[in-house]
Amino acid sequence: MSIWAKKVTAEDIKNFINSSPTMMTALGIEFHEITENSLSFKMPVDARTFRPPGGMLNGGAAAALVENVGSFAAQLTLKGEAEICVGIELNISHLKPATEGYVIGTATPIRLGVTLQVWEVRNVHSNGDLISIGRLTMLIRKIA
Repeated sequence: MSIWAKKVTAEDIKNFINSSPTMMTALGIEFHEITENSLSFKMPVDARTFRPPGGMLNGGAAAALVENVGSFAAQLTLKGEAEICVGIELNISHLKPATEGYVIGTATPIRLGVTLQVWEVRNVHSNGDLISIGRLTMLIRKIA
């Protein structure tokens, strides 16, 4: 059974991401996959996301991937049009460096409550290594 309240296609998500300049477009974050209970975005490990010296993926870029895919996923679970998700806590543990390729951030829910949601986001390198894991807590707010 799907967790998504809003029916969207891969094309809908791609169009939204590319509709205006955002952190996602600046970092090269793209839609990767949607399943019945997860959403994945893909981010390159390149000059936009490197941390000099050493040319490793910047921890802030990895955190931005967690925040963006988790926030987007949370918003897709809301049933009411007069609701919005707001991030209230982000925690990320960096486990391995990445110096090339790309990273896929996959968000899966830990808890989907009425006022709070908690999401786990696993950032996996294109070589299969888990490079970081994050937890994102979202507050559900009514839009006045």
